[in-house]
Amino acid sequence: MPISDLAKVFTLLLPKYERKKASSKVLKGVDVFVDWKGQEVNQLASSLQKLNNGISLTMITNRGVKVWPNEFEETFCTDHWRCRYEIVDEKSVSKESIPSLLMGAINENIDVIKTENLYEFDGVRGFSLGQGQ
Repeated sequence: MPISDLAKVFTLLLPKYERKKASSKVLKGVDVFVDWKGQEVNQLASSLQKLNNGISLTMITNRGVKVWPNEFEETFCTDHWRCRYEIVDEKSVSKESIPSLLMGAINENIDVIKTENLYEFDGVRGFSLGQGQ
């Protein structure tokens, strides 16, 4: 049977589309991905902590494994680091603090290759926790 004939036989009933109510969206931090060739994660953390500005460095991971704070020295690390900055007092992060943090990274010669904002939607975390977090 040709497709044009099938259209005469079947009727597709679709419900009327209704847009969902907008969620409450709260910025809670930012993941800053860094290209760094060093091996001593405490040295990287020391440089990154200089960038704290209302949001603070809370964790560094490498290949999905938490390496700071309380790292395992035997963890094999590559040159790609995820550095998580989060709000300390459970409020919202000001959007201005992120570009400020990135300018600080430039001034500290930290090679930022990507960022990802961390949001809560209606009080529910919209980002994954790092290992051990």
